[in-house]
Amino acid sequence: MIKFKVDYGDDVYLVYDDARGTKEELDKEVADGHGLHMSVPDNADQIYEFDTTNLQAGLYRIFPLQGSGQMIELINP
Repeated sequence: MIKFKVDYGDDVYLVYDDARGTKEELDKEVADGHGLHMSVPDNADQIYEFDTTNLQAGLYRIFPLQGSGQMIELINP
């Protein structure tokens, strides 16, 4: 489980660290089981969660589509 907050509403992705591209390419990564996606409304004070149970261990990046992200290493998803 990964918990996070954002400063503004946006599409937030948790995908393999080397995944880049357009929204459509990131959505395909998620559809292929290589990441997670959440559309976050304009609620900056809330905590959101990604359930990582079905992801493989490895290096991921969590980021809003319109912003920068943070690398995360999943050891025991």
